[in-house]
Amino acid sequence: MPQAPTTANADLLYKSYGPFWHSLIDALMLSDVFHSAWFSVLLALFALNLVLCTAGRVPRMLRATLHPSPPGMGAQAAVDLTVDVGGKTTTEVDGAIRRALRKFRLRGRGISGWLVAERCRWSRLGADLVHASILVILVGGFLGVYQVDGYFAANETELGKTIPFRLTSTGGTFSVRVDSFGVELHPGSQYAEDYWTRLSVIENGAVAASLETRVNHPAMYRGISFYQTDYGDDLDAARIVLAVIARPAGVLVDNATLSVGQTAVLAAARLEVRLVRFFTHIQWTKAGSLVNAPDSGALNPAALIDVRPLDGGVAFQTVAFPSGSPHEDLQSPYALLVSAYDVPKSVGIRYARNPGYPVVWAGLALMMAGLTVAFYFPARRLWILADPCDGRVRIALLAEPARSTGASTTWVESVARGVEEELKGGG
Repeated sequence: MPQAPTTANADLLYKSYGPFWHSLIDALMLSDVFHSAWFSVLLALFALNLVLCTAGRVPRMLRATLHPSPPGMGAQAAVDLTVDVGGKTTTEVDGAIRRALRKFRLRGRGISGWLVAERCRWSRLGADLVHASILVILVGGFLGVYQVDGYFAANETELGKTIPFRLTSTGGTFSVRVDSFGVELHPGSQYAEDYWTRLSVIENGAVAASLETRVNHPAMYRGISFYQTDYGDDLDAARIVLAVIARPAGVLVDNATLSVGQTAVLAAARLEVRLVRFFTHIQWTKAGSLVNAPDSGALNPAALIDVRPLDGGVAFQTVAFPSGSPHEDLQSPYALLVSAYDVPKSVGIRYARNPGYPVVWAGLALMMAGLTVAFYFPARRLWILADPCDGRVRIALLAEPARSTGASTTWVESVARGVEEELKGGG
């Protein structure tokens, strides 16, 4: 649904839906969703949900990270092996196991008779970093209430148009003047490669700065970013020369120059005509109405005309073309043709200054850090219990958290082989 702050004439579009739908859209603020009260309530509920989930999870994760609890003696081992230690002492066995663990970048420490080996233990908090980042982004979104946001347009006949700005009640004022704009085409084609607009900033009656904004390259002044958003035909500013041709002789009876919405009286033809709308690329819908479809193909201009006979005849609406046969609905002895037309090019600029942007970017950075830690630096924890007996040692290895995936099992088996090799003196 087109949003009012950044879509020109959005309210006029919704009024065309009829009084009921327009009032419903207006009441629910569907034309300005992101500034509506109900959307803010949803964001607040989402933030509350994240706070409650994170508040319950983080203390548990910190306890598990700083003070891990060893498994019970009856816990089922992921890998259980018995190795002949060849008369090695308990201290020598412990040293051999620790040397094997270091080869896998695991740091060991003793807890209640168990040896716990860990790597990247703080990455368990990666998911909590992501939760925190979403909260930071939401805070940045709420700060957007204090944003400066809007849209303005100018066509070729309006060069020199100025738009006033007021930053805050004490931030002073300035104006932006549209100096020129244009399009750069791909070589040898009519397809646009880039649009640009040149602006002048006026403060205290003098030019304070010159700006140029292009697609994906906004200009900035005093914290306000100016984005190039639109470029095309300004159909609302179109002008045509409407010719009245007598049937069947084809003789010019009268003509008039009309702008969109303008009415003219053609005394010689005893007609009053009004230019309702002009199209550069006319296309008929299945419902029989006209739309302007620039992507439909070649230029196909036409003018929608209201006609009222001055002799009291029935008023009607017709379509006038630059050449060719008049529209079949024409109920008059005259044919209406567009003998000339002019459609100025137009540029659209969106401007915004949002104090929440730096907060949102900080939240995104925090999110990327959390995702990177969670996916690329997974926490590893291995509980090892060495039980020497009659010159042999039984070693139980338990991975935490216990996973049945093939990759986890393979990793534990690799560590077990490394421990066995070190104990046998093969390290």
